[in-house]
Order: sequence, then C-alpha cells, then structure tokens
Amino acid sequence: MKRSKYILFAFLLFTVWNVSAQNRLRIAILDLNAGVSRTQSQVNGLADMLSVELFNSGCFSIVERTQVEKVFREQDFQISGMTDAQRQKIGDILGVDAIVTGTINFIVRDTRYGSDYSTKYDVGEYNVDIRLVSVSTGELLSVAGGEQNGGTERELMRRVAMQLANNLEQPNQNVTAATSPYLLYDYLYVFPEDLGVFTSAPYALIQATNKNSAYGYNDWRLPTQEELDALNSNRKTLRMNGRNAYAHENSWRYGATSFSVRLVRTAVLVQQPAIPQGSPYFESTICDLGRINVLSGAAHGQFVLQNPTSGRVYIENVTNTSSAITVNYTSGAIRPGEAGYVSVSYNPNGRQGMKINNSLKVTLSDGQQITLNVKGFVE
Repeated sequence: MKRSKYILFAFLLFTVWNVSAQNRLRIAILDLNAGVSRTQSQVNGLADMLSVELFNSGCFSIVERTQVEKVFREQDFQISGMTDAQRQKIGDILGVDAIVTGTINFIVRDTRYGSDYSTKYDVGEYNVDIRLVSVSTGELLSVAGGEQNGGTERELMRRVAMQLANNLEQPNQNVTAATSPYLLYDYLYVFPEDLGVFTSAPYALIQATNKNSAYGYNDWRLPTQEELDALNSNRKTLRMNGRNAYAHENSWRYGATSFSVRLVRTAVLVQQPAIPQGSPYFESTICDLGRINVLSGAAHGQFVLQNPTSGRVYIENVTNTSSAITVNYTSGAIRPGEAGYVSVSYNPNGRQGMKINNSLKVTLSDGQQITLNVKGFVE
C-alpha cells in the first residue's frame, strides 16, 4: 500500500513538472556580442550566467549551450548578420521558439588603484541590450536592458533575466485598463498608466500631472532605482509595456536615452507645513535625491514655488550652508498663477556613505521665510 502511494506521488510530481515545462517558452541563448570597451572573451561567460537566471525565472525551457554552439559550427553561421532563413533553420534544428541575442557594453567612468597603488581597476557601468526574438517571424517577443552601476555581473544577468520574463508579451490576454493607482507592499503607489517614452526627464509633464491632482494625488514623481526594481518585479501586475526600459530618477544623467516613464508616490506621507491662504507656497518642502552612486556625478532636484496671488512674487534670496550643494533659482518675477523654481545640484564626490540632510532658507518678496530640506544618501 505504501509503495503504491509513493508511485502515485511520483506520477503526480512528474505530471506537474511536465505541465510546467510545456508552458515554458523553449529558447536558445546565443553568444552575447562584445560592445564598447569589452572583448569577446570578457562577455562569453555572461551567456552561461544568463542561461541559469532565465531558467530560474520559470518562464523558459533552455537548450544546452553546447548544442547551440555545435549547430553554429556545423552550419557555419555567424551571430551578426543572421538572415531570416538561418534563424528559422536554427529553430527547426534545435526545436526552439525563440533565440536570445544582444550586446554588452562597458563605459569606463573612473579608474581606481589597488592597495599596492600600482594596479589599476576600471570603474564604470555595464550598458546592456538583450533581445528575445521569434525564430519563425523575427518579431521581438521581449527586450531587456539598461545600466548596471556598482553591482556584479551575476546581478546584472539576474536583472536582465527578470526583465525578459516580465516583458514577455501575452497577446491573447484581454485586460481592462486600471482606473486607480496600484499599491505595492502597502508602501508604494504606482501610476496606473505610462506617461510615454522620453529622451529626457519629463519634469514639466510631471508638474502638470501633479497640478491636476491626477488620481487624487499631487506628489507623483519618478521612482528611485530601488523602487524601479520593485516595479520591474511586478511588471505583469502593473501592466507595464514590454517594449522599452523604464526610467528611474537618474536615468538620463549621462545623456538622451529613450525610457518609458511610470510615476510613483509613497503611501506614507510627510506632513507638510500649513499653506497660508492666498500666499505663495512650495508644492513640497522636501527634495529626496534618493540613493546616489558616488561615481555617477551630480544628482539634481527641484522645488516648485506656486503663486496663487493676484500680484507678482520674487525669490529674494536662498541661503545655502552646504558646500556640496549648488543652488539656482528663478531670478525674475513669478506672475500670478505661474510657478518659480529652486533647483539643487548635489556633488557626491568624496562623500561615499554620507547621509544627506541639508536645509535651505528661502526669503520671498512678501516677507515669508521658508525652509527647504534636501535629503538622500551617497553609496
């Protein structure tokens, strides 16, 4: 009797595994291309790491890479410049639905010396573009990419695998657009739709979104890197577009790159000082720069001053006691119904491990003195 139970249990276990395997997309992972500042030998091992992480995602059944390499040798195929016919033939021989291909770039931002002060180590970021391509149609089924700054190559491949799995299109799903913000972990509200794709931070659009109190809130913002990781882990729930990488608050620091934008706000609100009726006021007196990588250059933030009065308002003076912070502000008149700005730029150089907690004192032409707080952490 006991033996029969073991047999039944083994049969059920095999059945569950077999159904799970059948639901996985069968893929082959090609050698990744070496891009900027990388040699092919430096990126060859990353494909094996990616294989493990994609398998662990539970979405893919993966052909052993030695089989892939064997087919390429026998057919004398090259990864770059592969034709539609060659891609389809790979699919037929290996029995796969899609292939994974892409490029690994390394952008050197700095050089550090080892403890002996003679050995140099390049310090910088990986920039990755990985594509999951249908062998039958050549259609992009999923994409992953972005920068990896200060992490390991294993962490980079884990995030790429997560993005490929979460971005995988589900064309037969009929979903209804959300009508209210999502709430993640009882902490983070997520805007229920994308703002669009941008090549620079859309601060003016975010300001307009907050001015209109979209979905009942007026403190929507770009996510931090940590919050974006949480969003990427819940892409399907949040119905995020799989065609583009999403932006965090510092995504455009090194120049114009296309990112989708999804806004967030924290559920635990910081109590704001009472706003005198009919007086100029800052939309928020706190600017949280988030976690700033010491190698990433200056971090930027902004305070928005609204003028609901019938007269002109001026920012007379901004007192700043921190040498790490550079301040710029609207120098001319802020007309009725318009907004002015106090912009801050924080230089993290030489301040690794430092908690940012600085105050600015703003004097307005109506006599108000308002304290603004700049917060963050340098890692």
